[in-house]
Amino acid sequence: MALGRCHTLTSVTITGENPSLAMRPREIFHPDQETLSPLLSLSNLTHLQLEPYRGFDIGDDMLRHLSLAFPHLYSLILGSLTFLWPIPSRITLIGLIPLIANCPKLHHLGIVIDATIIPDTFIFSPTQNTNIKTLQVGCSRISSLIGVTVAPFLMDLFPNVTGIVHGWYEYPDSSRNELEAWNGVGSLLKDFGPGRR
Repeated sequence: MALGRCHTLTSVTITGENPSLAMRPREIFHPDQETLSPLLSLSNLTHLQLEPYRGFDIGDDMLRHLSLAFPHLYSLILGSLTFLWPIPSRITLIGLIPLIANCPKLHHLGIVIDATIIPDTFIFSPTQNTNIKTLQVGCSRISSLIGVTVAPFLMDLFPNVTGIVHGWYEYPDSSRNELEAWNGVGSLLKDFGPGRR
């Protein structure tokens, strides 16, 4: 990417290929930390949308770098929110903590995460995001047994979130556990209502 002279750029959208197209493996865009690093020079970004169809290979550390590089972010979409990734996301719930702390203006968040990794119960985020009302998680992995643990963690980070939008409705037969777990998280967030804590 030739981004050296684009310091005033405020919006970047990168989407993947149409899954219906027959593509050779070398043509598939599958970004990792190295391919996304040039974006870090765009400190004025307010909108970042990275939606490769097959997902990306970045984890919590790269998410932290992105949050430090883009303190003015208003909208962040990381990952296709409608397609099931062949490679699961390496971003965990813990990775959301520095994102929220470093991007206080964030109003819209769509992010594919691995919610099967449960944070330590003693982890507490000193910062909250009160701007976000609906959290989009796409086809984020989650265990049906831990939804009751994920919900309080999200409540702590996003006290005004009352809705979860996920993509597991598209795959109800093969993903019943994830569908039910995210529906359970969404119900808990809605039942407890805004202004929690």
